[in-house]
Amino acid sequence: MFSPVGMDLDRGWPGRLDGEHVVQLAAQTLQAFFTGGGAAREHAQFRLEDCVLRAPVLHPPSVRLFGCDAAASQPFFSFVSPFPVLATGEQVVRPEGVEQLVYRPALAAVIGAGGALAGFSLANVWTARERLALERAAGAGPAKSCDFGLSLGPVLATADEFAPAGISVRVDGQERERLELGGAAGPPWPALLAYAAAGTSLRPGELLLCAADVTDGAALEPGSTVELEHPGIGTLLTPIAAPGPGSARPS
Repeated sequence: MFSPVGMDLDRGWPGRLDGEHVVQLAAQTLQAFFTGGGAAREHAQFRLEDCVLRAPVLHPPSVRLFGCDAAASQPFFSFVSPFPVLATGEQVVRPEGVEQLVYRPALAAVIGAGGALAGFSLANVWTARERLALERAAGAGPAKSCDFGLSLGPVLATADEFAPAGISVRVDGQERERLELGGAAGPPWPALLAYAAAGTSLRPGELLLCAADVTDGAALEPGSTVELEHPGIGTLLTPIAAPGPGSARPS
């Protein structure tokens, strides 16, 4: 999804990256593009430098968060909020009263037509550590602790184009860790997809996230910038804003 610079578009347009250009596709959303079989007429072409990249899926019907430690044996997931989806470059706001904001990198699989995996993007599940500790003590999965921001992007690599590779995590330009979420030893997506789809229907635009348990758990301060980079997807960049009374701005 993208918006040409200077155009005030509510949701942006689906587009196809072609080198240093973005080609507009004749579909209202990425979900509609997949529902139509992944084919659409092509409209105008724009220079990439004249475009703002939006989150690939602005309003996912649901978001299932898998832990990577569970992926090797019996999968399990928690539902997390699908609403404050942030594009690359958009700030995440630390909720008022929260002092320990931490990142949780994830590889996001996007559901396409017929419940199949349409492609992959990067995600960062922002988490309030204080709230997460209370939820775990109560025997619950993450819920309110990650209810204020989900970064997604910068683009979606279609399933046939996605190549396994590691994910680099940087804070203020310094690499903190490298994760194998997107590598050859990454998540067993067929098993996760089958588990998510058992007894239900998966709709285009739904997200399956496989998130890492990070080794660097230092809390993030306002003014910091977190980057996730995958060579086939690009760099998902998120500045940390000062605490505020509301949540991060929904897309």
